[in-house]
Amino acid sequence: MAFELFKRNKPQPKVYGNPTTGASAGQTGAQSQDRKETQDVAAVLNTVRFNQSADITGRITQEQMDRYRGAISGMTMQMENAKIIRLDAHEINACIKAMAESLPGALRGGNADTVDRILRGLAYGITQARQDIPEKDMDRAADIVERRVRRLNMYRDIIALSGKIDELSQSVRQQEKKLGQYQEVFAQCKADLKRVCDSRPDLVRELEELGFGSNQLSAGAKGIDTARVKVLQLSDSIENLERQKATNEEAMAGHMATIRSLENQMTQSNALVDEQTLEDIRKQQEAFQQDILRLERQIDEMERVNKDFTRAMDAVYSSPEMVDRIIRHAMEWEAFEKKEKAKEEGIREGQKNTAENEQTTGRILNY
Repeated sequence: MAFELFKRNKPQPKVYGNPTTGASAGQTGAQSQDRKETQDVAAVLNTVRFNQSADITGRITQEQMDRYRGAISGMTMQMENAKIIRLDAHEINACIKAMAESLPGALRGGNADTVDRILRGLAYGITQARQDIPEKDMDRAADIVERRVRRLNMYRDIIALSGKIDELSQSVRQQEKKLGQYQEVFAQCKADLKRVCDSRPDLVRELEELGFGSNQLSAGAKGIDTARVKVLQLSDSIENLERQKATNEEAMAGHMATIRSLENQMTQSNALVDEQTLEDIRKQQEAFQQDILRLERQIDEMERVNKDFTRAMDAVYSSPEMVDRIIRHAMEWEAFEKKEKAKEEGIREGQKNTAENEQTTGRILNY
């Protein structure tokens, strides 16, 4: 679901006569159009209500699905039996239909939060936005319809943001899965490398002595160098994925903050968000999207480089720059080992502090 915040034009509603006292040909045509639009919305809702293949993820429980179908059934009946109102409800009907059409995707994706937001928007549109305007308020008809349409569009903005959160959540789940796979391979490659280095210190020395004039490497030493680079690349891949995941989570938090802001405004008062606030929100969303796109391009470039690694290594081992390259690998490996050691020491220190705190708490409680 693509995110979009709409710029709205103030609606200029047409006011029709009382349907019970007769209507002109133009009024009758508009009322027929309203009837067609309400039936179109009812048809969309009926399709959702009888869609037995909804939620292919299993995240929505049967109890939730039954509740959704009950709500959709009630809204369908209301639209099927909708009364003709004295206003041109075309824009209101279009908003209601757009929200109804977003339901199937949210249900199939198992996105319960988005489904709930869609149903809240539909409930407002069907039960309140389509209410007729009393005779005494007809002079304020344009302002009343403007507030209703703007409120409906705020619901649509919330739904669009919620859909963006769903997309990011799916990306985060995929990244977590990939991280788990990378971390498993990383741990195995690191353990294999340690085992070889422990059993063949002569090969490690052979690599270390490159800086002292050696210009020939045995196959075993080349193998250790290649294994080191693989571990380093896996570590970089893990860090890049963690950064991308953090960026997505930051974007999700930003979208959620915007949703809460819009929901609070609708809950606390009838004063709707002004155009400047909407523009600020648009800029925030565009910034989040640009951050994600930049990071995705970096990841794509990294993956391309990784695919070319084997060919690059073959070229290195057959070139005069081999010694310099392997010395650099050794320096990178030394820096990596220091970082890993510091990380492990930090974890041990944290565990020690936790244990000491628990012992102190226990002594205090025993007094």
